[in-house]
Amino acid sequence: MNSCDYALLFIGHKMQLAPLFLFISIVGGLVAYGFIGVFLGPILLAILLTAIHIYEEEYQTTRPIIPKTETGT
Repeated sequence: MNSCDYALLFIGHKMQLAPLFLFISIVGGLVAYGFIGVFLGPILLAILLTAIHIYEEEYQTTRPIIPKTETGT
C-alpha cells in the first residue's frame, strides 16, 4: 500500500464511508468538477447518505396503528 491508499482509508474512516464508495465518489467528482471534485465528491456522497439515513429514520419506521373507534350518534 502506498501513501495514496492510506489517505483513502483515513478519509473513508473519518467520514464512515466504505473504501469503494469513497473511490467512486472521488473519481466521479474529479470527472465532473476537476481537481476540486476530489474534495466535493466525498462531501456530496456523505450528505446524500446522511439524507437517506434521516429519511429512513423519520418515514420508514413502523408506527402502531390506532384503530378508529365509532362514536354513537
